[in-house]
Amino acid sequence: DSKVELQEGKRFEELWDVVIGADVARKLNYKLGDEIVVAHGVTHGEGIQKHDDKPFRIVGIMKSTGTALDQSVYMTLEGLEALHIDWQDGAAPTKDKIIPKDQITMSDIKVHTITAFFLRTKSPIETLRLQREINNYKEEPLLAIIPGATLSELWHSLSYVEQILKAISWMVVVVGLMAMLIALTTSLNERRREMAILRAIGASSQKILALLVFESTLLTFAGIVLGTFVAVVGAYLLKPWLETEFGFYLVGSPLGASEFLFLAATLSGGILIGLIPAYRAQRMALKDGLSVNV
Repeated sequence: DSKVELQEGKRFEELWDVVIGADVARKLNYKLGDEIVVAHGVTHGEGIQKHDDKPFRIVGIMKSTGTALDQSVYMTLEGLEALHIDWQDGAAPTKDKIIPKDQITMSDIKVHTITAFFLRTKSPIETLRLQREINNYKEEPLLAIIPGATLSELWHSLSYVEQILKAISWMVVVVGLMAMLIALTTSLNERRREMAILRAIGASSQKILALLVFESTLLTFAGIVLGTFVAVVGAYLLKPWLETEFGFYLVGSPLGASEFLFLAATLSGGILIGLIPAYRAQRMALKDGLSVNV
């Protein structure tokens, strides 16, 4: 877990102070002391309401965490409330009723609502009890969720996607092995004279079989090594870009039991695939390769 820290500046203290995430600063080229205008809405154009009469001043920039925190803007509850101090029934004020920013102080603001907040209990055992009490509270329409449990349910509901990706991986391996089988079989027809010469100089059929099986094993092993190398190096090179652009954090870890099982199965498949052309070469008669077709 990444600790939330400031890279530059300080935390917000005044009414119009704001702290921005690392991605916000990088993508919009913001720096300390710049003013930003907060906007909200559900569509582009006229559907967006800009509070350009009450800009905030950037006093801090957070360190990158590789999470959604990097793409957020943080201000005081009083500052958020001050944006709408002159609004009436959810409607923006007319120009003659706008309260200037410099006439609003922290003491003028009273926070009426809080939409969401984090709460931690001293004892983990009390978490479920507190959640139940909040969800059963009749005075307010409150909802309490446990982030860890909710995320666990989310990943469980998406587990079928992981299974599909695994199935695709196995299909790719099977297609690759079939392509290697076709290549070896095709090359065997072109190497019949080579096989016959080896038989003529004393190579046994078992040695011919072992030679072709070794060839397929070597090709499969080289593919495994090259594929693993490309995956590791690619993940290492793409990691900073994925974190900054998409907030997708890659965790580096050694190969586990499932990965080794997958690689071992691939290698075993390559060996079995090599047995097919090897058996054909073993059954070839000596005259098949030495005879001259007219």
